Amino acid sequence: MRYHARWLAMLVLALSTLAAGTTSAQSGKVEVLWLGQAAFKITTVSGKVIVIDPFLTQNPKTPPQWKNLDALGKVDLILVTHAHGDHIGDAPELAKKTNAPVYAPAGFNQTLVALGLLPANLSPRMNKGGTITPLGPDIKITMTRAEHSSEFAWKNPATGKDEVHVGKPDLLLIPIGGHFVMSPQDAAVATRDLIKPKFAVPMHYGTFPPLKGTPQEYMQARGTTSTKLFPINPGDKLEF
Repeated sequence: MRYHARWLAMLVLALSTLAAGTTSAQSGKVEVLWLGQAAFKITTVSGKVIVIDPFLTQNPKTPPQWKNLDALGKVDLILVTHAHGDHIGDAPELAKKTNAPVYAPAGFNQTLVALGLLPANLSPRMNKGGTITPLGPDIKITMTRAEHSSEFAWKNPATGKDEVHVGKPDLLLIPIGGHFVMSPQDAAVATRDLIKPKFAVPMHYGTFPPLKGTPQEYMQARGTTSTKLFPINPGDKLEF
């Protein structure tokens, strides 16, 4: 399996800012309910309900009583770590049912909106390294980097066909100079085998002596690929 460095990551709840423990919110503690796979329902000290990776109705390990989304009751926030079906699960339906926003990696949020699975107001964007406080200053959610794939597979209701959306970029600006950044050969592997963009522009080379890589070396190492390469010079302009 290919592994891509996605902006997906694990969503880390700063539980220390909420309170310790795993009993009910009414007792002044945090309640953490595991619903199978990576699905959790977390109730904070203030009574806010956070649902993570709600793969429920089709999850063989979810207890029967929780396969009914109404059983979750009030939901204030939904967190989805990445696009795989056993993580996105019922998130779009749950968001529309409860009016709770879905926070996920930025590119995946855009995919959900573009496919019409969520309205933009229920699909706000965040990204790795970012911290959000959508439920107030005492509840902080930070997205950290993780290595995993994140393709989104779904059945297009208009065509009845299965589709896979991998968040493929149109334009890749890729460093090739070597020493401080990727060499032309490493950049070629990343372009051809991992990122697979429509277009690529080599950059970050030739500025200083250590940056010895050249577009010619990059092109030679690239081999057969559908990516169109534009080895432009400083001052050149491209339009797509």
